[in-house]
Amino acid sequence: MTTPPNSSNAPDLPGTPGHSTAERRAILAGLGGLAAGAFLAGRAQAGPLNPPAGPVASTGKTLTDVEPRIAINATNTPGDAQSVFRISQSGSYYLTGNVIGASGKNGILIATSNVTIDLNGFTLFGVTGSLHGIARNANLNSGIRIHNGTISGWGLDGINLPLNGSGETRGFHYDSIICRDNGGVGFWIGDGSVLTRCVSAGNDSHGFAANNNVRFSDCVANANGGNGFSGGFGCSFAGCIARANTGSGFAPTSNSVFLNCSSSNSSQGSGFVLIRSVAIGCESTFNFVRGFLASNQSTLDTCVAINNDIGIEVSSNSSIINCNVVGVSVGISVTGSDNRIDGNNVVDSSTGISISSAGNLVIRNSVSGGTRYSIAAGNSVGPITTAANIATLTNPAANFDY
Repeated sequence: MTTPPNSSNAPDLPGTPGHSTAERRAILAGLGGLAAGAFLAGRAQAGPLNPPAGPVASTGKTLTDVEPRIAINATNTPGDAQSVFRISQSGSYYLTGNVIGASGKNGILIATSNVTIDLNGFTLFGVTGSLHGIARNANLNSGIRIHNGTISGWGLDGINLPLNGSGETRGFHYDSIICRDNGGVGFWIGDGSVLTRCVSAGNDSHGFAANNNVRFSDCVANANGGNGFSGGFGCSFAGCIARANTGSGFAPTSNSVFLNCSSSNSSQGSGFVLIRSVAIGCESTFNFVRGFLASNQSTLDTCVAINNDIGIEVSSNSSIINCNVVGVSVGISVTGSDNRIDGNNVVDSSTGISISSAGNLVIRNSVSGGTRYSIAAGNSVGPITTAANIATLTNPAANFDY
């Protein structure tokens, strides 16, 4: 008996007469997949049959949840006759792009307390005739933070938030801001403020003008038309740099502390002006007048003055300790009384240590080059010894001539 084409020993499936072996195997595979799916469906866990009462609510985040801050724009912060934008409600604000100023207006006017402004990396650009980049009205009290951006080219100050009366303009924080090429002061700031990593460059007046009790950390004042850092008492400076300013590098009013700061290339002023102040580990180089001018209970400790006209000049009631002075006309000049000049080293100066008045203590210093010591009568001076006498020296207060 002859076997028909496309047949095999496998039995025909019900309803599939005449199918080939391959076709019947494909049908079996499909039936197996359906059976497996039914089995898994039987094991799946169903959701609750009785959902909680109440309307169906979205589980996604709202725009306010995603960005709770307020964008600075014409809708949220409309300007007025004094400003391009005006902030009148406390809160957290941010820029979404650069701001272009307008003649006769401030860029952003802050008209309330407790405001944070994130410049968001953008720039406030001033124009001819514009006022301040950021300013405030007369009713502002405290609690302002501004950070992360640039303020450039305004007709007056970059930031103008000074003390305006008792109890006003206190407690500000400025972080990572550049104020450059403005027509007035770069930063003008009120009492009790903190500035970190800020730069003030190329402004027509001072780089930073502070009221009282302001802390500066890692700030730079470069090529400003006035002092690098100016004004205020009770200020603190750590790791700050003043370079190539027209006036003095650092000139706060009094009672300030300087730690590891540097001033150089002041074209018409001194590096540091200290009144009842302390400078530790500071450096002053290539300033037109003095490296350090100290008076009225000031202290210089472990400071360096190089290539200024006068390295260190001190008037009265101060201590100059463990400083290094190089390459000036007068290394240390003492013009008053009740000063302690102790453990300093003066090199390559026309006159090393010059003391023109009585009543000072001069011990353990060393001087080389030029006229070593020029000391008026009436001072307490350790013996001055040369190299020939060092081997037999027994007085621990001796000064050295080498």
